[in-house]
Amino acid sequence: MLKTNVNFNDIRRIFIKVRKVLLVAHPNPDLDCLCAMKVIQFLLDRYFAKKAVLYSKDPVNPLYKHLFNDVVNEVNFNDFDCVIAVELGSFKRFSEVVPEIGSKLIINIDHHSSNDLFGNYYYVDVNSSAVNEVLYDIIKQTGIPLDNDIAYYLAMGIISDTGMLSYNNVGSKTLLVLSELRNYVDWQEIFSLIKGRSFYYYKMLSVMYNNLQMKGDIVYSYLRYNELEELIKLGLIKEELNNIVDNIMYVLSGKVFFTITEVEPNYCRVNLRSKGIDVEQIAIKFGGGGHKRASGFRIKKSVDELINILINELGGN
Repeated sequence: MLKTNVNFNDIRRIFIKVRKVLLVAHPNPDLDCLCAMKVIQFLLDRYFAKKAVLYSKDPVNPLYKHLFNDVVNEVNFNDFDCVIAVELGSFKRFSEVVPEIGSKLIINIDHHSSNDLFGNYYYVDVNSSAVNEVLYDIIKQTGIPLDNDIAYYLAMGIISDTGMLSYNNVGSKTLLVLSELRNYVDWQEIFSLIKGRSFYYYKMLSVMYNNLQMKGDIVYSYLRYNELEELIKLGLIKEELNNIVDNIMYVLSGKVFFTITEVEPNYCRVNLRSKGIDVEQIAIKFGGGGHKRASGFRIKKSVDELINILINELGGN
């Protein structure tokens, strides 16, 4: 379902009118979010002669830094008259990242059904597999031609956010989009980049697998703060911890999966996956969001408290 208060001609007019644009990523930005920011930057620069600054509150995964070396972590928000929020989901989440909103024009672009449609303009297509699939539609409808750079980042974003085409969010349209983008990009290079991990990522997996538990059809694991700190001292890249739940979601008898990462003492990041249960509602309940079968949130709780809470929420008692 498409939720929008703006059409493609409006988007053209907005891009012509704005002076200086800030592109804002969600916390711990994944490849889909970062790639979307690059695509919008290319569009603004090449077809509207507007410079855009890419901003992320959290650092970019060093494994991908060479592709996003112009993403900044500090910025003067007063320098911009337009802010484009990429996958930020809610006004609350947006205001935590952009505290000085003022009279800025806010454009909200997303594909998550939990988006609360904040901003002056919003374009949220919950049927799209990735925010880059949303951008593909905008590009095609506005008549902007694809080029190698734009196609590269569009394809990478879509492939990464679909678990390399393994998630349930892959539809026939997604495959049609990728079949066109395939003509512009080195397919093998993109897959190799997305799958690439540091040596210490696999050391982290050994700890996570050692902590692996199962209760009924609920499969879960966790990394406690002291375990994480030890791994980081060895050389683990923090940004590699995104979506580590994907490493346990193929346990045959499991139906719902979660991982808890204690990033600070008693402050945890939770990732949820499902083969049918709507885990998005659980994420929303705790201030997060995502999709019905793939969601997450952050919360001030201990690992043990969270395990009990989640097992209860998921009907494991």
